[in-house]
Amino acid sequence: MRSSQKGVTLLELLVALALFAVAAPLVANALFQGVRSAAKVRASIDARRAEDRLFARLEADLRNALPLSQAAFIGDADRFSFPLAGSLKRVTYEAKNGALLRSESDLKGGDASRTFLGDDVEKFSVEYAYADPSGKITFLPYWTKEPYAGLPRAVRVRMVRSGGVSESLVTLPQGHFGKAGE
Repeated sequence: MRSSQKGVTLLELLVALALFAVAAPLVANALFQGVRSAAKVRASIDARRAEDRLFARLEADLRNALPLSQAAFIGDADRFSFPLAGSLKRVTYEAKNGALLRSESDLKGGDASRTFLGDDVEKFSVEYAYADPSGKITFLPYWTKEPYAGLPRAVRVRMVRSGGVSESLVTLPQGHFGKAGE
């Protein structure tokens, strides 16, 4: 007679346990790699968003620059400074000791309040739009100080970080092209 009981044999149980022992680490490894990848992507997106906010602030400040001869736009290869509409303060962007800083001070000078905008800055460079006598546009790493030339028509900002290179070209509707080659 046959028994009417249903069940698994010891051999079937051992085969199932062996398959589980092989498959479980593979599934767990795939799951952990997915979690690690998601964390890396999230960190990369967060860094990109922070950089986007930084450039948005820089661009907004530049577009609100005032052309004042008594507080002229100062532009060098690694920093720039200008009077800001609305607050009548001088705003300066520069990299120091691997950090990008934004400073605000009174137009007459005095103490500046500094805002930390980002770290890990390997290089921060700035170029300003000039036009030669034929009208060809070129970018140079300085903005003329004498004679007073107002605001540049365009400013190109480039920032090198360990995560890559970011660049922004900001046009200033109230600006003018510098005169190159004269």
